Amino acid sequence: MILDSKLVIWEKWYLFVVAEFGWLSGNLWPIVTGLILTPVVNEFNVLGPWLTLAQNIGLLVGAASWSIAPDVWGRRWAFNITLGMTGLFAIAAGGSMNYVALCSLTAVGSVGVGGNLPVDSAVFLEFVPASHQYLLTVLSIWWAIGQLLGSLVGN
Repeated sequence: MILDSKLVIWEKWYLFVVAEFGWLSGNLWPIVTGLILTPVVNEFNVLGPWLTLAQNIGLLVGAASWSIAPDVWGRRWAFNITLGMTGLFAIAAGGSMNYVALCSLTAVGSVGVGGNLPVDSAVFLEFVPASHQYLLTVLSIWWAIGQLLGSLVGN
């Protein structure tokens, strides 16, 4: 009985830690795009607003589509796919050889980021007891940590 209760407590804290990565990436991605904008414009000799537009379109599509998709496919799949999309396309965008590829990969990566926050919140609230649902607001700390981390690494 004691072992079962300790296992449940461990499982909830594990969920809290995993959800932190979603909130961290939720702000890290937009911050990084803002930090690389000037060097990208100088490197590719292009207009910068297209990169921001691509990112914002991706965030909009992600938030609209991934807020519904977990009810169809399941929250675990949606959670893993959104974080996977974010990581995969962020790495691919880092190796872009031209501006069109960078904007395209940024847009697709932003679909994952835009969908991750609603999915994170839904998964967290679904599996955490009502007495501990206040921890969802504590997750917002990781939003600020994502911004700090992006700024420290980017500068």
